[in-house]
Amino acid sequence: MRVWTLLLCVGCGGAPVAKDVGDSDSDATVDSDSSAGDSEAESGLDSDASHTDDTDDTGPAASCVVGFGEDELVPAVTGQDVAVVRGIQGGWHVAGAVTCTGIDPGTERTYGDKRNPRITWELVEGDTVRAGYEDLWIPMKTPDGAQRLNEILLVRTNTYEEALGLEVEVRFDLEDAQGVKVSARIPGIRLVAEPGWVDTDTDVDTDTDLP
Repeated sequence: MRVWTLLLCVGCGGAPVAKDVGDSDSDATVDSDSSAGDSEAESGLDSDASHTDDTDDTGPAASCVVGFGEDELVPAVTGQDVAVVRGIQGGWHVAGAVTCTGIDPGTERTYGDKRNPRITWELVEGDTVRAGYEDLWIPMKTPDGAQRLNEILLVRTNTYEEALGLEVEVRFDLEDAQGVKVSARIPGIRLVAEPGWVDTDTDVDTDTDLP
C-alpha cells in the first residue's frame, strides 16, 4: 500500500506537505517538534517559505492543508488562536477546514460511504481528546476539488468556559479508497472565545477577528 508522510515546518505558516515514502504496511508519520527553532535546525527549512515535494515519478505528491474556517480555509500554525463557536443546539465546536490534492475525494454527500476518505481529525491536549472525531468516512468531493469547510469538531468540555484557554494539537489522518495516506500534526493551537462572547463573571466582551 502506498504511504505518504506529511512534513511540517512548525510555526512557518507554510502548507503541510505530504511526501511519498514508498510501499509499506506501516502508517509512517513524522510528528513535528513543538519548537520552531528545533524544526528548522533539524530539517533545514526556511521558516518563511512553504515547501512541496513533487519528486515522485508517478506524479505530484498528495498533500493536505489543514486549518480552520467557516467560509474559507485559514491554515493552522503553531501559536494560532482559534474561536470556539456556540452552536444553535446548545453545544460548542471548532470549525475545521481542509483542502487536499492528489487524493481520491470520494462522494459529494454520502457520509459513511467507504468510497470516501477515512479521516481522524482531533484536537488533543496531552492524552485527552478535546474535540473532533475518529475513523469516519467523510465525503470531500466538491466543484472546487477535495475539501471540507466549516467541519464541525465538537468540543468535549462540560461548559463553554472550560474550553477557553486550552492549548491543543491538531491531529489529522486521512486515507483514501486507493490507500493514499496523509497526516498532519500542528501543536500549540489555543482555543479562545468567539467574537462578541461576554464573560458573565468579568463582563469582558471578546470582540476579536478569529477564524
